[in-house]
Amino acid sequence: MPEKKKVGLGFGWSDEEKNKLKELYASAPRADILKALSGRSWDGIRRVAVNMGLSRLQKEKEKNAYEILVSDPAKLENFFVYMGGGKTLRDLQAKFDVKEEEVKKILESPPKGKKIARDLGSTPGLARFYCVPDLKQYSPKNRIWSYKLAENDKPAVAILFPDDLSWRRMRIVPLADFWFGHKLFDRSSMEEKIGWILSSPHVFCCFNGDGIYPRRIRKENEEDQGEWDRLDEEFTRLLAPIAHKMLWAQAGCFEDVMVERYYDSMKNFCEKFDIPYFRTPLSAEIHWAGNIFSFHCVHGKSASVEKGAKINAALKSSLKEDFHNYFVMSHIRDSITKKTIRRVEDIFDFDLKEREQHVLITPSCINYDESREAKRGQLIASRGQSNADLQRDGGYFTGMGSTKELEPFITKGGGQ
Repeated sequence: MPEKKKVGLGFGWSDEEKNKLKELYASAPRADILKALSGRSWDGIRRVAVNMGLSRLQKEKEKNAYEILVSDPAKLENFFVYMGGGKTLRDLQAKFDVKEEEVKKILESPPKGKKIARDLGSTPGLARFYCVPDLKQYSPKNRIWSYKLAENDKPAVAILFPDDLSWRRMRIVPLADFWFGHKLFDRSSMEEKIGWILSSPHVFCCFNGDGIYPRRIRKENEEDQGEWDRLDEEFTRLLAPIAHKMLWAQAGCFEDVMVERYYDSMKNFCEKFDIPYFRTPLSAEIHWAGNIFSFHCVHGKSASVEKGAKINAALKSSLKEDFHNYFVMSHIRDSITKKTIRRVEDIFDFDLKEREQHVLITPSCINYDESREAKRGQLIASRGQSNADLQRDGGYFTGMGSTKELEPFITKGGGQ
Protein backbone atom coordinates (compact mmCIF):
# COMPACT_ATOMS: atom_id res chain seq x y z
CA MET A 1 0.00 0.00 0.00
CA PRO A 2 1.52 3.34 -1.03
CA GLU A 3 2.54 5.62 1.80
CA LYS A 4 0.06 8.44 2.45
CA LYS A 5 1.52 11.83 1.57
CA LYS A 6 2.20 13.94 4.65
CA VAL A 7 0.57 17.38 4.62
CA GLY A 8 2.06 20.54 6.06
CA LEU A 9 5.61 19.23 6.42
CA GLY A 10 6.97 20.78 3.23
CA PHE A 11 6.43 17.83 0.93
CA GLY A 12 5.62 19.16 -2.53
CA TRP A 13 7.50 22.39 -1.89
CA SER A 14 10.36 23.24 -4.21
CA ASP A 15 13.80 24.17 -2.90
CA GLU A 16 13.27 27.65 -4.29
CA GLU A 17 10.07 28.07 -2.26
CA LYS A 18 11.78 26.84 0.92
CA ASN A 19 14.66 29.26 0.39
CA LYS A 20 12.22 32.14 -0.05
CA LEU A 21 10.45 31.08 3.14
CA LYS A 22 13.76 31.03 5.08
CA GLU A 23 14.61 34.50 3.76
CA LEU A 24 11.25 36.16 4.46
CA TYR A 25 9.46 34.35 7.26
CA ALA A 26 11.27 35.88 10.23
CA SER A 27 10.50 39.54 9.63
CA ALA A 28 8.77 40.20 6.29
CA PRO A 29 5.11 41.35 6.34
CA ARG A 30 2.58 38.61 5.75
CA ALA A 31 1.43 40.25 2.49
CA ASP A 32 4.98 40.08 1.07
CA ILE A 33 5.33 36.43 2.02
CA LEU A 34 2.00 35.52 0.41
CA LYS A 35 2.98 37.41 -2.72
CA ALA A 36 6.37 35.64 -2.94
CA LEU A 37 4.73 32.24 -2.38
CA SER A 38 1.68 32.73 -4.56
CA GLY A 39 -0.69 29.80 -4.47
CA ARG A 40 0.21 28.91 -0.86
CA SER A 41 -2.20 29.63 2.00
CA TRP A 42 -1.00 31.34 5.18
CA ASP A 43 -1.93 28.33 7.32
CA GLY A 44 0.05 26.04 5.02
CA ILE A 45 3.05 28.37 5.11
CA ARG A 46 3.01 28.46 8.93
CA ARG A 47 2.90 24.66 9.20
CA VAL A 48 5.88 24.28 6.84
CA ALA A 49 7.78 27.04 8.67
CA VAL A 50 7.31 25.31 12.04
CA ASN A 51 8.49 22.01 10.53
CA MET A 52 11.57 23.82 9.21
CA GLY A 53 12.27 25.32 12.63
CA LEU A 54 11.47 28.89 11.56
CA SER A 55 9.72 31.46 13.74
CA ARG A 56 8.38 34.97 13.37
CA LEU A 57 10.40 37.76 14.95
CA GLN A 58 7.65 40.28 14.21
CA LYS A 59 5.50 40.17 17.32
CA GLU A 60 3.17 43.04 16.51
CA LYS A 61 -0.26 42.24 15.15
CA GLU A 62 -0.34 41.29 11.48
CA LYS A 63 -2.33 43.62 9.25
CA ASN A 64 -5.37 42.03 7.67
CA ALA A 65 -6.34 42.48 4.03
CA TYR A 66 -8.59 45.46 4.81
CA GLU A 67 -5.90 47.34 6.73
CA ILE A 68 -3.37 46.67 3.97
CA LEU A 69 -5.83 47.93 1.34
CA VAL A 70 -6.83 51.20 3.03
CA SER A 71 -3.26 52.03 4.08
CA ASP A 72 -1.85 51.78 0.54
CA PRO A 73 -3.01 54.61 -1.82
CA ALA A 74 -2.06 52.61 -4.93
CA LYS A 75 -4.06 49.56 -3.81
CA LEU A 76 -7.01 51.76 -2.86
CA GLU A 77 -6.93 53.46 -6.27
CA ASN A 78 -6.91 50.02 -7.90
CA PHE A 79 -10.01 49.14 -5.86
CA PHE A 80 -12.04 51.98 -7.40
CA VAL A 81 -10.60 51.39 -10.89
CA TYR A 82 -11.67 47.75 -10.65
CA MET A 83 -15.26 48.88 -10.08
CA GLY A 84 -15.21 49.88 -13.77
CA GLY A 85 -18.48 48.88 -15.41
CA GLY A 86 -20.07 48.04 -12.06
CA LYS A 87 -19.31 45.46 -9.39
CA THR A 88 -21.40 43.78 -6.70
CA LEU A 89 -20.35 43.66 -3.05
CA ARG A 90 -19.56 39.98 -3.57
CA ASP A 91 -17.29 40.82 -6.53
CA LEU A 92 -15.33 43.29 -4.40
CA GLN A 93 -15.14 40.90 -1.44
CA ALA A 94 -13.75 38.08 -3.57
CA LYS A 95 -11.27 40.29 -5.45
CA PHE A 96 -9.74 42.02 -2.41
CA ASP A 97 -10.34 39.38 0.29
CA VAL A 98 -12.30 41.73 2.55
CA LYS A 99 -15.58 41.43 4.42
CA GLU A 100 -18.86 42.98 3.27
CA GLU A 101 -18.83 45.50 6.12
CA GLU A 102 -15.28 46.52 5.15
CA VAL A 103 -16.29 46.99 1.49
CA LYS A 104 -19.11 49.28 2.60
CA LYS A 105 -16.67 51.34 4.68
CA ILE A 106 -14.41 51.83 1.66
CA LEU A 107 -17.36 52.85 -0.52
CA GLU A 108 -18.22 55.57 1.98
CA SER A 109 -15.02 57.44 1.04
CA PRO A 110 -14.67 57.56 -2.78
CA PRO A 111 -11.79 59.45 -4.45
CA LYS A 112 -12.00 63.22 -4.73
CA GLY A 113 -14.37 64.30 -7.49
CA LYS A 114 -16.07 60.89 -7.54
CA LYS A 115 -19.24 59.47 -6.09
CA ILE A 116 -20.47 55.92 -5.56
CA ALA A 117 -23.64 55.16 -7.54
CA ARG A 118 -25.80 52.10 -7.14
CA ASP A 119 -27.84 50.53 -9.93
CA LEU A 120 -31.15 50.97 -8.14
CA GLY A 121 -32.98 48.53 -10.39
CA SER A 122 -30.82 45.57 -9.40
CA THR A 123 -32.01 42.62 -7.35
CA PRO A 124 -31.30 43.16 -3.62
CA GLY A 125 -27.96 41.59 -2.75
CA LEU A 126 -26.82 41.72 -6.37
CA ALA A 127 -26.85 45.49 -6.83
CA ARG A 128 -23.92 46.82 -8.84
CA PHE A 129 -21.92 49.78 -7.58
CA TYR A 130 -20.15 52.31 -9.80
CA CYS A 131 -17.52 54.95 -9.13
CA VAL A 132 -18.76 57.92 -11.18
CA PRO A 133 -17.98 61.64 -11.48
CA ASP A 134 -19.73 63.79 -8.90
CA LEU A 135 -22.23 65.91 -10.84
CA LYS A 136 -21.86 68.76 -8.35
CA GLN A 137 -18.28 69.14 -9.55
CA TYR A 138 -19.14 68.72 -13.24
CA SER A 139 -18.85 71.79 -15.47
CA PRO A 140 -20.86 71.45 -18.70
CA LYS A 141 -18.84 71.94 -21.85
CA ASN A 142 -19.58 74.76 -24.25
CA ARG A 143 -21.58 73.63 -27.27
CA ILE A 144 -20.81 74.65 -30.83
CA TRP A 145 -24.43 74.83 -32.01
CA SER A 146 -27.43 77.03 -31.32
CA TYR A 147 -31.15 76.51 -31.79
CA LYS A 148 -34.27 78.41 -32.77
CA LEU A 149 -37.78 77.28 -31.80
CA ALA A 150 -40.82 77.59 -34.04
CA GLU A 151 -43.27 80.41 -33.38
CA ASN A 152 -46.51 79.85 -31.46
CA ASP A 153 -44.97 76.96 -29.45
CA LYS A 154 -45.23 74.55 -32.37
CA PRO A 155 -43.25 71.28 -31.93
CA ALA A 156 -40.42 72.21 -34.25
CA VAL A 157 -36.81 73.33 -33.84
CA ALA A 158 -33.94 74.41 -36.08
CA ILE A 159 -30.42 73.43 -35.03
CA LEU A 160 -27.75 75.77 -36.39
CA PHE A 161 -24.13 74.66 -36.81
CA PRO A 162 -21.27 76.97 -37.88
CA ASP A 163 -20.54 76.68 -41.61
CA ASP A 164 -16.77 76.79 -41.04
CA LEU A 165 -16.60 73.36 -39.38
CA SER A 166 -14.08 71.34 -41.36
CA TRP A 167 -15.91 68.01 -41.12
CA ARG A 168 -16.79 65.86 -44.10
CA ARG A 169 -19.60 64.22 -42.17
CA MET A 170 -21.71 64.44 -39.05
CA ARG A 171 -23.60 61.69 -37.23
CA ILE A 172 -26.83 62.08 -35.27
CA VAL A 173 -27.55 59.25 -32.82
CA PRO A 174 -31.18 58.89 -31.62
CA LEU A 175 -31.25 57.59 -28.03
CA ALA A 176 -34.36 56.05 -26.46
CA ASP A 177 -35.80 53.30 -24.28
CA PHE A 178 -33.20 53.40 -21.50
CA TRP A 179 -35.40 51.85 -18.77
CA PHE A 180 -33.04 53.37 -16.24
CA GLY A 181 -33.72 52.07 -12.73
CA HIS A 182 -35.34 48.83 -13.93
CA LYS A 183 -33.69 45.44 -13.38
CA LEU A 184 -33.43 45.03 -17.19
CA PHE A 185 -31.45 48.26 -17.63
CA ASP A 186 -28.16 47.55 -19.43
CA ARG A 187 -25.81 50.13 -18.01
CA SER A 188 -22.78 48.97 -19.99
CA SER A 189 -24.64 49.44 -23.29
CA MET A 190 -25.70 52.95 -22.35
CA GLU A 191 -22.23 53.89 -21.10
CA GLU A 192 -20.69 52.65 -24.35
CA LYS A 193 -22.99 54.92 -26.36
CA ILE A 194 -22.29 57.89 -24.08
CA GLY A 195 -18.54 57.29 -24.30
CA TRP A 196 -18.67 57.13 -28.10
CA ILE A 197 -20.71 60.34 -28.39
CA LEU A 198 -18.48 62.15 -25.92
CA SER A 199 -15.20 61.12 -27.53
CA SER A 200 -16.23 61.73 -31.17
CA PRO A 201 -16.38 65.45 -32.09
CA HIS A 202 -18.60 64.85 -35.13
CA VAL A 203 -21.21 62.73 -33.27
CA PHE A 204 -24.32 64.28 -31.68
CA CYS A 205 -27.54 62.82 -30.32
CA CYS A 206 -31.21 63.37 -29.63
CA PHE A 207 -33.51 61.74 -27.07
CA ASN A 208 -36.67 59.99 -28.26
CA GLY A 209 -38.42 59.06 -25.01
CA ASP A 210 -38.50 56.55 -22.12
CA GLY A 211 -35.59 57.45 -19.86
CA ILE A 212 -36.26 56.47 -16.24
CA TYR A 213 -38.61 53.55 -15.66
CA PRO A 214 -41.67 55.01 -13.87
CA ARG A 215 -42.26 54.35 -10.18
CA ARG A 216 -45.47 54.52 -8.19
CA ILE A 217 -45.24 57.59 -5.98
CA ARG A 218 -47.69 57.57 -3.10
CA LYS A 219 -49.03 61.03 -2.37
CA GLU A 220 -46.88 62.92 0.12
CA ASN A 221 -44.81 59.79 0.80
CA GLU A 222 -41.26 60.96 1.53
CA GLU A 223 -39.73 57.51 1.01
CA ASP A 224 -41.21 57.17 -2.50
CA GLN A 225 -40.25 60.71 -3.41
CA GLY A 226 -36.74 60.26 -2.04
CA GLU A 227 -36.23 57.11 -4.12
CA TRP A 228 -37.30 58.93 -7.29
CA ASP A 229 -35.11 61.92 -6.42
CA ARG A 230 -32.10 59.56 -6.15
CA LEU A 231 -32.96 57.99 -9.51
CA ASP A 232 -33.28 61.45 -11.03
CA GLU A 233 -29.87 62.48 -9.66
CA GLU A 234 -28.13 59.35 -10.97
CA PHE A 235 -29.83 59.67 -14.37
CA THR A 236 -28.76 63.30 -14.67
CA ARG A 237 -25.21 62.42 -13.68
CA LEU A 238 -25.06 59.71 -16.34
CA LEU A 239 -26.24 61.97 -19.19
CA ALA A 240 -24.58 65.22 -18.10
CA PRO A 241 -21.26 64.59 -19.94
CA ILE A 242 -23.08 64.66 -23.31
CA ALA A 243 -25.56 67.43 -22.51
CA HIS A 244 -23.69 69.77 -24.86
CA LYS A 245 -24.22 67.23 -27.66
CA MET A 246 -27.93 66.57 -27.18
CA LEU A 247 -29.72 68.60 -29.87
CA TRP A 248 -33.34 68.03 -28.79
CA ALA A 249 -35.49 65.67 -26.72
CA GLN A 250 -39.08 64.51 -26.49
CA ALA A 251 -41.20 62.74 -23.88
CA GLY A 252 -42.08 59.07 -24.16
CA CYS A 253 -44.57 56.90 -22.28
CA PHE A 254 -42.46 56.89 -19.11
CA GLU A 255 -42.22 60.68 -18.99
CA ASP A 256 -45.98 61.02 -19.56
CA VAL A 257 -46.63 58.72 -16.59
CA MET A 258 -44.23 60.46 -14.22
CA VAL A 259 -45.35 64.00 -15.02
CA GLU A 260 -48.72 62.97 -13.56
CA ARG A 261 -47.30 61.08 -10.56
CA TYR A 262 -44.48 63.37 -9.44
CA TYR A 263 -42.28 65.17 -12.00
CA ASP A 264 -40.66 64.57 -15.39
CA SER A 265 -36.92 64.01 -14.88
CA MET A 266 -36.09 64.44 -18.57
CA LYS A 267 -37.82 67.82 -18.65
CA ASN A 268 -35.76 68.90 -15.61
CA PHE A 269 -32.57 67.69 -17.31
CA CYS A 270 -33.33 69.66 -20.49
CA GLU A 271 -34.17 72.81 -18.56
CA LYS A 272 -30.92 72.50 -16.60
CA PHE A 273 -28.81 72.27 -19.76
CA ASP A 274 -31.00 74.39 -22.10
CA ILE A 275 -31.98 71.59 -24.48
CA PRO A 276 -35.18 71.96 -26.58
CA TYR A 277 -37.78 69.60 -25.07
CA PHE A 278 -41.17 68.57 -26.47
CA ARG A 279 -44.06 66.55 -25.11
CA THR A 280 -45.30 65.56 -28.58
CA PRO A 281 -43.75 64.27 -31.84
CA LEU A 282 -41.59 66.95 -33.36
CA SER A 283 -39.95 68.13 -36.55
CA ALA A 284 -36.33 69.27 -36.52
CA GLU A 285 -33.95 70.76 -39.06
CA ILE A 286 -30.18 70.70 -38.94
CA HIS A 287 -28.59 73.62 -40.78
CA TRP A 288 -24.97 72.92 -41.67
CA ALA A 289 -22.61 73.85 -44.52
CA GLY A 290 -25.43 75.38 -46.57
CA ASN A 291 -27.59 72.24 -46.23
CA ILE A 292 -30.84 71.60 -44.40
CA PHE A 293 -31.41 68.05 -43.12
CA SER A 294 -34.92 67.40 -41.80
CA PHE A 295 -36.10 64.95 -39.12
CA HIS A 296 -39.49 63.87 -37.86
CA CYS A 297 -39.33 62.07 -34.53
CA VAL A 298 -42.10 60.10 -32.82
CA HIS A 299 -41.78 57.96 -29.73
CA GLY A 300 -44.04 55.38 -31.34
CA LYS A 301 -46.03 52.36 -30.26
CA SER A 302 -46.19 48.88 -31.72
CA ALA A 303 -46.57 45.28 -30.50
CA SER A 304 -44.86 43.89 -33.61
CA VAL A 305 -42.53 40.93 -33.13
CA GLU A 306 -40.91 40.22 -36.51
CA LYS A 307 -38.48 42.75 -37.97
CA GLY A 308 -40.57 43.10 -41.12
CA ALA A 309 -43.66 43.96 -39.08
CA LYS A 310 -41.67 46.43 -36.99
CA ILE A 311 -40.34 48.36 -39.98
CA ASN A 312 -43.78 48.26 -41.63
CA ALA A 313 -45.27 49.89 -38.52
CA ALA A 314 -42.70 52.68 -38.79
CA LEU A 315 -43.21 53.06 -42.56
CA LYS A 316 -46.97 53.33 -42.13
CA SER A 317 -46.46 56.12 -39.59
CA SER A 318 -43.96 57.93 -41.81
CA LEU A 319 -46.43 58.08 -44.73
CA LYS A 320 -48.85 60.07 -42.57
CA GLU A 321 -46.33 62.91 -42.30
CA ASP A 322 -44.86 65.32 -44.82
CA PHE A 323 -41.54 64.39 -46.34
CA HIS A 324 -38.47 64.51 -44.11
CA ASN A 325 -34.97 63.20 -44.80
CA TYR A 326 -35.29 61.04 -41.67
CA PHE A 327 -38.23 59.52 -39.84
CA VAL A 328 -37.23 58.31 -36.34
CA MET A 329 -39.36 55.94 -34.25
CA SER A 330 -38.67 54.25 -30.91
CA HIS A 331 -40.51 52.06 -28.36
CA ILE A 332 -40.10 48.95 -30.57
CA ARG A 333 -36.76 48.05 -28.91
CA ASP A 334 -34.78 47.09 -31.99
CA SER A 335 -32.23 48.59 -34.38
CA ILE A 336 -33.53 48.74 -37.95
CA THR A 337 -33.14 51.16 -40.89
CA LYS A 338 -34.97 51.30 -44.20
CA LYS A 339 -34.52 53.54 -47.24
CA THR A 340 -37.72 54.48 -49.07
CA ILE A 341 -38.55 56.73 -52.02
CA ARG A 342 -41.08 59.53 -51.57
CA ARG A 343 -42.53 61.79 -54.24
CA VAL A 344 -42.21 65.41 -53.21
CA GLU A 345 -43.81 68.39 -54.89
CA ASP A 346 -41.40 71.11 -56.00
CA ILE A 347 -43.47 74.28 -55.69
CA PHE A 348 -40.91 76.33 -57.61
CA ASP A 349 -40.50 74.08 -60.66
CA PHE A 350 -44.08 72.77 -60.47
CA ASP A 351 -42.78 69.25 -60.63
CA LEU A 352 -42.83 65.99 -58.64
CA LYS A 353 -39.39 64.82 -57.59
CA GLU A 354 -38.36 61.53 -56.05
CA ARG A 355 -36.48 61.90 -52.78
CA GLU A 356 -34.92 59.34 -50.46
CA GLN A 357 -36.37 59.07 -46.97
CA HIS A 358 -34.60 57.02 -44.30
CA VAL A 359 -36.70 55.37 -41.61
CA LEU A 360 -34.86 54.58 -38.37
CA ILE A 361 -36.01 52.40 -35.47
CA THR A 362 -33.87 53.05 -32.41
CA PRO A 363 -32.46 50.27 -30.19
CA SER A 364 -32.98 50.07 -26.44
CA CYS A 365 -30.68 49.70 -23.44
CA ILE A 366 -32.50 46.62 -22.15
CA ASN A 367 -30.94 43.24 -21.34
CA TYR A 368 -32.45 40.29 -23.19
CA ASP A 369 -32.43 37.86 -20.24
CA GLU A 370 -35.70 38.06 -18.25
CA SER A 371 -37.19 40.42 -20.84
CA ARG A 372 -40.58 39.84 -22.45
CA GLU A 373 -38.81 38.78 -25.66
CA ALA A 374 -36.84 36.11 -23.81
CA LYS A 375 -39.95 34.79 -22.05
CA ARG A 376 -41.83 34.56 -25.35
CA GLY A 377 -38.94 32.83 -27.11
CA GLN A 378 -38.47 35.71 -29.55
CA LEU A 379 -35.21 36.52 -31.29
CA ILE A 380 -32.73 38.84 -29.61
CA ALA A 381 -33.23 42.35 -30.96
CA SER A 382 -30.33 44.12 -32.66
CA ARG A 383 -28.26 45.97 -30.06
CA GLY A 384 -26.17 48.16 -32.33
CA GLN A 385 -27.03 51.75 -33.14
CA SER A 386 -29.09 53.41 -35.89
CA ASN A 387 -27.44 56.67 -36.93
CA ALA A 388 -28.25 59.48 -39.31
CA ASP A 389 -25.12 60.11 -41.41
CA LEU A 390 -25.04 63.66 -42.79
CA GLN A 391 -22.52 64.61 -45.48
CA ARG A 392 -21.01 68.04 -46.03
CA ASP A 393 -21.83 67.83 -49.74
CA GLY A 394 -25.54 67.44 -48.96
CA GLY A 395 -25.74 63.64 -49.05
CA TYR A 396 -27.52 61.80 -46.27
CA PHE A 397 -27.51 58.13 -45.32
CA THR A 398 -27.99 55.81 -42.36
CA GLY A 399 -25.35 53.89 -40.45
CA MET A 400 -25.62 50.84 -38.20
CA GLY A 401 -23.17 48.78 -36.21
CA SER A 402 -20.96 48.92 -33.16
CA THR A 403 -20.09 52.25 -31.59
CA LYS A 404 -16.47 51.06 -31.69
CA GLU A 405 -16.34 51.20 -35.49
CA LEU A 406 -15.37 54.76 -36.35
CA GLU A 407 -14.27 56.15 -39.69
CA PRO A 408 -12.20 59.26 -40.47
CA PHE A 409 -14.40 62.34 -40.30
CA ILE A 410 -12.17 65.41 -40.60
CA THR A 411 -11.02 66.81 -43.91
CA LYS A 412 -7.40 67.63 -44.54
CA GLY A 413 -6.27 70.46 -42.30
CA GLY A 414 -9.41 70.18 -40.23
CA GLY A 415 -10.00 70.52 -36.55
CA GLN A 416 -12.77 70.17 -34.06
